[in-house]
Amino acid sequence: MAVEKDLYAYKRTPFMHVFRRLGVDWSTAVFKMQARTAKDSASADVDLSNAAAGVQGISAVYDPNYIHPETNAVVGATTITVFIAEATLEGLTPASPANDNKVYLYDLHATPAGDIKRVVSFGTFTVDPGVTQ
Repeated sequence: MAVEKDLYAYKRTPFMHVFRRLGVDWSTAVFKMQARTAKDSASADVDLSNAAAGVQGISAVYDPNYIHPETNAVVGATTITVFIAEATLEGLTPASPANDNKVYLYDLHATPAGDIKRVVSFGTFTVDPGVTQ
């Protein structure tokens, strides 16, 4: 089931957000995430796919010993990390006026090995122009 999660980034710093899927190993899944100003925009302003950890894109790692935060049972979990480089955020077209936040729509897709593609998360992706340059 997809989770609605609004994300917030600052234009002059890298962005990182972690999603966790309990009880599944999606470490070899194919991931795709795009952010657009409207659902019907011709092209994505941010376009991410699988990448190594710490590099712009989406990385995933499975921990078979992950402990469920409520039951304390060992359930295993995949940690999915979305990373957007500072240069990418700085290169986005500013809002109008430029000191306003710019709001995009995003969704994150995953296709686990041997399974069907699904939406993991969706919502708004707000980029704050910040103060420090």
